[in-house]
Amino acid sequence: MKRRSIAATLILLVALALSAVLGFEAWYTSKSLERVLIHEAFDGLHRTSDTIKRGMRYAMLHDDRAAVTHSIRTVGQQEGIDGIRIFNKDGAVMFSSWDQELGNRVDLTADACKGCHASGRPLAELTAQERTNIYVGADGVRRFQVIEPIYNERDCSTAECHAHSADRKVLGVMESAISLERIDREIQRRRAAVLASTAVTVVLVSLLIYLLTRQLVLRPIRRLLEGTRVIASGRLDHRIPVRVHNELGELAESFNTMTRSLEDTRGQLLQSERLSSLGRLSAGIAHEINNPITGILLTATSMQEEATQGTKERENLDLIVRETQRCREIVRGLLDFARQAPFQPASEDLAEVVGRAVQIVSAQAALARIPIRVELPDLPRVSIDAKQMQQVFLNLLVNALDAMPDGGAIRIDGRVENGDVVIDVTDTGMGIPPEHRARLFEPFFSTKESKGTGLGLAIVWGIVEQHGGRIDVQSVVGRGTTFSVRVPVGGRPKGERREGA
Repeated sequence: MKRRSIAATLILLVALALSAVLGFEAWYTSKSLERVLIHEAFDGLHRTSDTIKRGMRYAMLHDDRAAVTHSIRTVGQQEGIDGIRIFNKDGAVMFSSWDQELGNRVDLTADACKGCHASGRPLAELTAQERTNIYVGADGVRRFQVIEPIYNERDCSTAECHAHSADRKVLGVMESAISLERIDREIQRRRAAVLASTAVTVVLVSLLIYLLTRQLVLRPIRRLLEGTRVIASGRLDHRIPVRVHNELGELAESFNTMTRSLEDTRGQLLQSERLSSLGRLSAGIAHEINNPITGILLTATSMQEEATQGTKERENLDLIVRETQRCREIVRGLLDFARQAPFQPASEDLAEVVGRAVQIVSAQAALARIPIRVELPDLPRVSIDAKQMQQVFLNLLVNALDAMPDGGAIRIDGRVENGDVVIDVTDTGMGIPPEHRARLFEPFFSTKESKGTGLGLAIVWGIVEQHGGRIDVQSVVGRGTTFSVRVPVGGRPKGERREGA
């Protein structure tokens, strides 16, 4: 399926919405303007028609046709007046601003006459609004027409010159018309201006939304897409910079949290697989070489006791015994590492477990003049295998002592954090170089050169992981190292992962 751009979709929707809203506003404004202009024309034409009728009253009472004709022609020639006609009761044109119409009879079915005759009621009963009409002439121009009845006044029925019967209400009608061509042009001009303004507004708003969307939405999304491609290539250390503090910023931060979690999980899975494979291999190898090494050590020790002190033979035997003992320690560590000891958790006070480990190394620490300060608050009881967890802190304390050959201090702190009991073991030793931190928990990796076997921290990691916990390390070269052991308060079955680990 073809991908649709968010910006294009958003701009299209906004443009349609603006077009609909502004289009309705333009239509409503145009109609309102037309009503206002027509109403003004209606009022003006009614006033003009009434003025004409009043002005010709005297001449009509005295049957002065020349004066009536002159008045109609004079007014009819004014700008804005399209024509004035007076009809008698039979529909014949008696007076007109156009001479060629005199004596003609009007067609009552024409558009100009439908306004009054469509209702079927007498002219005297029609309202002023009903006596107005807008029609299109033969020349295609719209015209506004007003019909003013000429009523049979008392003076008309009693006049000597042309007396009318008193029972007649209407003697004739006067028609006044104006052209709406100027008004129509103004309305069209206003409509064109509104349409142009609407089009410009839609374009400018769409452009503004595109620029804002590109800056505030598209760029962060593009960074997220690039980040997913980088992560898909295997680089779990990639992080997306968080530059905005909105939903997209939260999404980027959530993405970074996810990659950190994936990175930690992958490291733990690799470590677990590595330890599992190495454990199986170590068990087989250790059992095969343990007996020969023990035999060599016993033989070399017997020969060492018989050899004369200070001879070359004695020096060689001392070397054999020393290195054979070292090999036996390595084999013993492999056996401890590979041994599947039963996991027996119980509710324990972690402070007591730490205290027993401190007691074991206290003599060695005192000999090296390294104080161990324990500051553990009241901590909740945890479900742990006390013997295995004691081995964890014992290994960490021994490593801390080895990291301070020239003296220093060890501090043990505790706290509760996110449902975990956290124990920090901090030393002021030489620190761990950054290039070594990623390999700390690998079997046989050691920074102690010939002093260590490289299995201590691997065993520590396996025990903590078996408890459903986690071990973290922070170190600054030349200032010291802190190992943080996290154990869940409620305890977790083996293999269950802590969220975010």
